[in-house]
Amino acid sequence: MGDQPMLALLLAVVVFTALAVLVLRWAADDLAGPGTLSAKALVSSWLLYVFHADTVATAALTGAITVDVPSAPALAIGAGIALAGFVVFLAATITLVRHGDFAGPRTQRLVTVSAYRFSRHPQNLGWGVMLLGIAVAGRSLVALVLVGMFAAFVDRYSRLEEQQLQRHFGAAYEKYRARTPALLPRPGVLAALVATRRQTL
Repeated sequence: MGDQPMLALLLAVVVFTALAVLVLRWAADDLAGPGTLSAKALVSSWLLYVFHADTVATAALTGAITVDVPSAPALAIGAGIALAGFVVFLAATITLVRHGDFAGPRTQRLVTVSAYRFSRHPQNLGWGVMLLGIAVAGRSLVALVLVGMFAAFVDRYSRLEEQQLQRHFGAAYEKYRARTPALLPRPGVLAALVATRRQTL
């Protein structure tokens, strides 16, 4: 990989970091003031996700600082991870759209079914796993670092989102939060789900 693509990636990392800090600041100000996340913070966070995903894909495809492992197994494993992440993200998105009762960009109903039974943020989980798969497929250390940066951003932003959800849904959200992990399902939950599905077939 030449110097120019690497410099472009480093610039993208700096830009992502700056934008992430800005979006988190907007979200924190929203919650300190009106108490709900503004459309500006919501749309900016979505655009940041897309920008970040593009940077991860670019790092993976250009082979930015690769790990010396065989490419074929890395590609196969990464593709499997990315596909699993995409399935989780898609299932969570469909569930949220069907059950969220949206008024503009905000959900008016607490969604606790389907993927939301096992994770409070299954869209973020699926998106992050998908990006991890892309990084593994490309064997790129830069892409892996970017996935780690995304995880740090999502952790902070999700906490701010949850403050809004708690204010909006009150005790119902507290009960949901107490029984449902933030991202990764509890051990044994997925196995129980698979066993239940098999019994119904």
